[in-house]
Amino acid sequence: MEINDTWRIEALTAFPEAVITIYNRVAKKYLKAPVAILFGWNIQRTGAGSGTYVYIINFKDKRPVKKGWVVLIR
Repeated sequence: MEINDTWRIEALTAFPEAVITIYNRVAKKYLKAPVAILFGWNIQRTGAGSGTYVYIINFKDKRPVKKGWVVLIR
């Protein structure tokens, strides 16, 4: 594994029921997984290409959904 091959949000370990969904630049669902299973997006393993990816984190409780983006540069 190379440096920075896994995108991980450490604070999400406090929300094991949360689900994270990642979309590619053309709004195609790239990945959807419970945080407890995913814990980090291993970019090397999923074969993601360079580009901007949008993420949505659903906490599965009364907290608002979080949205944002991450840029992958290869």
